[in-house]
Amino acid sequence: MSDKTQTSEQSITSRLLLRVERAGNRLPHPTLLFMWLALGVIALSWLLSSIGIEVLHPLTQQPQAVNNLANGAGLRRILSEAVSNFTRFAPVGVVLVTMLGIGIAEHAGLLACLLRKVVAKARPASLAYVVAFAGVISSLGADVGYVVLIPLAALLYHANNRPPLAGIAVAFAGVSAGFSANLLLGPVDVMLAGISTEAARLVQPDAMVAASDNYYFIIVSTFLITLLAGAIGNRIVEPRLQAGDAGKYELAPTVSNEADNHGIADTQNDNQSLALVGWFSLFYGLLLVALAWPGVGALSAQGGARNPLLSNVVPLLALYFGLAGYLFGRSNGVYRNASQALVGMENAMSTMAYYLVLMFFAAQFVNYFAWSN
Repeated sequence: MSDKTQTSEQSITSRLLLRVERAGNRLPHPTLLFMWLALGVIALSWLLSSIGIEVLHPLTQQPQAVNNLANGAGLRRILSEAVSNFTRFAPVGVVLVTMLGIGIAEHAGLLACLLRKVVAKARPASLAYVVAFAGVISSLGADVGYVVLIPLAALLYHANNRPPLAGIAVAFAGVSAGFSANLLLGPVDVMLAGISTEAARLVQPDAMVAASDNYYFIIVSTFLITLLAGAIGNRIVEPRLQAGDAGKYELAPTVSNEADNHGIADTQNDNQSLALVGWFSLFYGLLLVALAWPGVGALSAQGGARNPLLSNVVPLLALYFGLAGYLFGRSNGVYRNASQALVGMENAMSTMAYYLVLMFFAAQFVNYFAWSN
């Protein structure tokens, strides 16, 4: 392939990516999208009810007419149930409860320490894959992947005479692309289960989607995204950054300071704290097995009913992360008493403002859609 042809293809690709970027930048705020969708449902309910549109219910096969939400009765319902729409919206409560526990684990430094432990021992040949894997599992914490892993990956690549930008790219790909994947259930799974439950109840009112229903998929996705991000980093990104000349790359002071703040090597105290968390995790897992043991466990399924363990995975997750984070914090000196762990919960709730605003308008849209038939 000639240089002219290659340059032409790169130019076409660059223009295409630029157009995609511009189109994405023109998208409105997600909250505004739900506001417009809610207003659109009201307008469509008036239009379609005026025309007399009817459809058959997929389960009962009974004709369903469109309910007009733009009349007096519709307006009264919109106003009177605005608060209950939000408070009963499934994704709201479950995510907040989960984040209470994860907030303690993140505030105590448990999640950041786990990330350091994963990537610090990586061999040069597998560094990209380890960084990508750490990025995927970092979705358990809100921003821990962006705050800890990305500068840490740059420092690790630089120490191995490889371009730090490649490490940043691989870490960013793992954190961003793998946000919905993991080996453990986390807040994203809880949120998606709540949204799926609300959507399913539009057709079947008693439908229930548990956070664990997607478990096999997110496990497979974890390894798939790890392999893709690592391979692209090694075969495409790093060669373009001239890996052999990594010495010419200088880390910005902010990156170096951020990496130094979190450290590459774990201290002896952190190692002991992680060991304590490991023993607690084993005990917690065995306890859940005992509680869910068929026929005798308090959380075992009775009479063909849905397994209570799977139905109550949200408080069990919150309890695990909260206790694990507290044990880690007490062991390494971050927490001297239980009241200090409450700061982690408060910090986690302070990060949920954007989510709560979005969920308020999403709840209105989903309920308007259900009311209108």
